[in-house]
Amino acid sequence: MKAVDFNRVFEQNAASNDGCFRLIARPSKSNAHRVGMAISKKVHRNAVERNRIKRIVRESFRQWRTSRAAKSGHPLDIVVLARPTA
Repeated sequence: MKAVDFNRVFEQNAASNDGCFRLIARPSKSNAHRVGMAISKKVHRNAVERNRIKRIVRESFRQWRTSRAAKSGHPLDIVVLARPTA
């Protein structure tokens, strides 16, 4: 996702929160589900740990995308914001 896509998702969205992540979603203009991530140094100072979180999020997204729930709905742009507890 590009910066313009991130900004569009932040403008009007539906959000979900838990202790580790905040998910923000909006219907996509493209014909496929897309995911973007924002994992800051506040989450973890070590880049290796931030990249590990990104890999886990990407794999979870891939599994969700192939599930029936993802196939039944309209394409979404999803932004994942990690919290320090992640």
